[in-house]
Amino acid sequence: MEKVESSKKEFSKSLSRAAQAYRKRDFVRFKALLKRADAIAMRLRNAGGHNTSRFCGEIAGAFFRIRDYARGRQWLNRVYQSKDKDIKVLERFLTSRDDGVVIAAIRAAAGSGSEAVAVKVALQAAESKNLSVRLASFRTVARIGSVKAAQDLYKRFQLRKQAYPVKEEAALYRMVGAVKNAVSPTELYSRYRRVARERKGQSVEVLRLAIAEALIISGARGVNRFLGQIWRSQVSMRLPLARLLARGSAADVRPFIRSVLPGSGQDLFVALMRGWARAGVQHRYLELYMRAVNRFEGMGISPAPLLEGMMGIPAAALRPVLKRYLNKEKLDFNTAVALQRLLIKGRDTGLISDLLGSMKRKNEDIQYLSVMVGVLGELGSKEAVPLLERYLKHDAPGLRLLSAQSLKKITGKTYTYQGFGD
Repeated sequence: MEKVESSKKEFSKSLSRAAQAYRKRDFVRFKALLKRADAIAMRLRNAGGHNTSRFCGEIAGAFFRIRDYARGRQWLNRVYQSKDKDIKVLERFLTSRDDGVVIAAIRAAAGSGSEAVAVKVALQAAESKNLSVRLASFRTVARIGSVKAAQDLYKRFQLRKQAYPVKEEAALYRMVGAVKNAVSPTELYSRYRRVARERKGQSVEVLRLAIAEALIISGARGVNRFLGQIWRSQVSMRLPLARLLARGSAADVRPFIRSVLPGSGQDLFVALMRGWARAGVQHRYLELYMRAVNRFEGMGISPAPLLEGMMGIPAAALRPVLKRYLNKEKLDFNTAVALQRLLIKGRDTGLISDLLGSMKRKNEDIQYLSVMVGVLGELGSKEAVPLLERYLKHDAPGLRLLSAQSLKKITGKTYTYQGFGD
């Protein structure tokens, strides 16, 4: 007990000295003392029986008082790892007068997964005069996925008496898009059309892109129809829209991508193909996809991101594609890594002879060999043992190590090899 009390005093002293160092602008000492205080608090939590929400809140409050918001937020996150996981400890920081504390609490609230917390965060957003607080609230509501909180925020927006800042309105659209069923695609498209009447200049494009992004990430039924209307009505929106798809599209937009892909120019085509890869390729469209991949490669662009889009296709259907890439004379590193992932996921041992052949042909390409040696170990075929044993004597020490590891996976035996420093 005395040791615990001593550690508590030591923690308080470290923070007090840190405050003094900050006032003297001795930032090196300030950071060192904060780090020390954090280590003492962790020791108390782990060894002193203080793994409670209340203790985490007290430590967070202590760091907030000295304006170390990052460490304060870390301690609020530890509420979820404590014995009692009392979220009320976190909620009291949402009403702080210090906006830095409120933002830290809002961000920490994202880990709660609680509808009640999300609603409180939404209320905080509506009432705060600080834009950063409101933006942090939108992100947290989106991460929690609270339909009620998102709808409450959107209703307040609809009833607004004055325009929101462009940055805030754009963030609001992205939030309602991220929360499934918060706002219908029809409503979002209606907002898309009204923006041009309500705003002027560059802000129109910014907000329209945010609404388009919301439509894409919503994954709601009917989205493709509205995306198609945007695509046909505004040529200037096509490339930005295609790039949004490339950043991370929902699977539901795949029909839209396929419908606009034919005849698209190079920039549009590249962005659309990346969007299709992100959404994932369905087995029945593999032939169409590969024709598009051929065009993609013909432009001199690495097909690596497009190969990643084939992860959901059954191994048997994918075998001809994998054979084709294994038999290519040269592959860039990123494509080789994507090929490795497909081979490991499919675990198609029928490709062993093609894989071994490709490694023998590319014997001088150390990067390629290093990537594919791991595949041989995962597939576990004894056909690979002679080649791997040969690599144990390779000039590249990294390849020797990887070969020994793969051999152990296949045979269960430990192989000796010359290490890095030998």
